[in-house]
Amino acid sequence: MTAHIFFPAIAEKEDLPATLSWHVLTGLLREEMGFTGLIITDCMEMKAIVDNFGTTRGPVQAIAAGADMLLISHDYKLQVAAIRVVIEAVRAGIINEERINSAVGRILSLKKKITPGNGIKKHNPGAGGEIAREIAARGITVVEDPNHLIPFSREKLVIMEYLPSPGDKRDSKQTPAEKMAATLGEYKFSIFLQSISSAEDIKEFSGAEQVLFCSYSAWKDPAQINLIQIIAWKNPNFAVAAFSSSYDARIIPSGNSFITSFDTSPYSLQALAEVLAGRLNAAGRLLIKYRKGGKNS
Repeated sequence: MTAHIFFPAIAEKEDLPATLSWHVLTGLLREEMGFTGLIITDCMEMKAIVDNFGTTRGPVQAIAAGADMLLISHDYKLQVAAIRVVIEAVRAGIINEERINSAVGRILSLKKKITPGNGIKKHNPGAGGEIAREIAARGITVVEDPNHLIPFSREKLVIMEYLPSPGDKRDSKQTPAEKMAATLGEYKFSIFLQSISSAEDIKEFSGAEQVLFCSYSAWKDPAQINLIQIIAWKNPNFAVAAFSSSYDARIIPSGNSFITSFDTSPYSLQALAEVLAGRLNAAGRLLIKYRKGGKNS
């Protein structure tokens, strides 16, 4: 998989990330190192590509540079648009058919190798769920818990979820916080779930209440940072559960608890709820070093 990183020592004459660099993908990988396998790009919706080259234009450069497969992981419309742009680039001669044929050949060769019957066991759909549950259970990480708030007691637990505007939903059914709260409810917790978009939405709770704020990459969102500071000031028994980014740890006020699931998959939310309920020990560990209010490394 390629990285969207500029390597001046390899491609000093190109102001291009490795994903779009012929010198890196073909000159270095194919010709110098003799790599014959499949080259797949990292997601073309990442900021290094979006902000500088575009998700629909970048794929043409990536294929011309030597990439065999493109990842556009989130937006279906962008996927369709990129496919159309690549087709037009082939018709216009910007990408030659030989480049496409060589990529297709590597893809088919790899598919043949991993086809059941060639030493690869047939996929068991049920096994995937068990593995996902185990991975999620091992990933939940309590970064700091100075007041030993986690696991929560089964007294009243206030769960706050940030939604940018009233009525905003992060998916068509339940939000991640609602899904987690539902699981905690099964463990006989008394839960009050509140969606907030501004400081005016924060209701007053007594200092004895347990409060959990669900964050979504709060470290780069001034609105969430402000809410976290206000809630922490109002209530000492306060914890933050980061659903997407462990970088949120650096903006948590000192003395408060921080736990992260790293994502919002059903298995991760289930495991997070189990840790908060004391039914599962948090076995994860943070692989970055961070400073309060500072940069991560």
